[in-house]
Amino acid sequence: MTNTSIPIPEHNSVILESIKKWFYEIPFATRCIFVVLTVVFFCLQCVFNWPEIDHVCLSYLDIMENTYSGAFRIVLYALFHANLMHYLFNIMAQLSLSSLLETHRFKSSIKLVACTCISIVLASVLQLVITFMMDAISLHIFGFNLTSGKFVNGRGANTSSMLSDFSMIHECSIGFSGVIFTYLTILSMDGFQSTQSLFGLVNVPSKLYPWILLLVTELLISNASFVGHLFGIIIGYVYVFVFERNTFISQHYENFLGRIEDIIIPSVVINLDCYWSNSQHKQNAPPLNSNGSIFAHMMETGQMSSSARHSNGDDYWERFTSTGRSLGYN
Repeated sequence: MTNTSIPIPEHNSVILESIKKWFYEIPFATRCIFVVLTVVFFCLQCVFNWPEIDHVCLSYLDIMENTYSGAFRIVLYALFHANLMHYLFNIMAQLSLSSLLETHRFKSSIKLVACTCISIVLASVLQLVITFMMDAISLHIFGFNLTSGKFVNGRGANTSSMLSDFSMIHECSIGFSGVIFTYLTILSMDGFQSTQSLFGLVNVPSKLYPWILLLVTELLISNASFVGHLFGIIIGYVYVFVFERNTFISQHYENFLGRIEDIIIPSVVINLDCYWSNSQHKQNAPPLNSNGSIFAHMMETGQMSSSARHSNGDDYWERFTSTGRSLGYN
């Protein structure tokens, strides 16, 4: 008996090589986030059908009922998605926006990871704190318990109230799109260009772009998490004004990331071409295509942009101006 190998058609091998080249050209931190989201969705959710969405989504009611197990939702909610379309929309935006942040805005792989973690944790904590405050105000001022949906102190125990429809109480957010809105907000605050194209249809002020996209997403996608997206935008402003523009905090933040990079990241990873060291700025950005679309640039070159080096502000903003970027629902 002889071993025979099945020949791979030439066009298939070309496609596989293009995909391989594209994958290895993705900036390091962007690639890691992409791999985590992809493995979680296809391996855990699709193959093993685990866990149930209700067990990982960010829900104030569930966290109040079981604080210990519910604490894990503060992080896990962003790693899971409701369905395939939700995953695809978010992963396309993640690849595009986080690549821009890593290679042009932050010029640091570990800073992108830190920004992502800050967005996930702070957005969820802020949402829970505000919901808790609204619950407390409703209970002590109106005598209505939002958690149980009933009046207290004998004031109509079975009587419903318009307060019971308070959306943040019943919100169950899931998905990476809150982080994507954080990315969008950070990118929109650079001010390299006064207007930006919204789906290639109309130009809107750059600094209002996340807010307009928030409203458009809410109108077009019925089950979009308005609250999750809103807090993603808020955390974007928090990150810029606190971790970048506050001199005292930003200095300690940079030093902290530098120490973390020295301690945790192996030198073999730091020396990779796709890794952006926090202490080193890489140069020589390749020219863009005529319309400045990062997706068109990917199609032409077969790569994302780990080899893209920032040359000037205009090129940077053109990379951000993609016509037709879609976001998933949170």
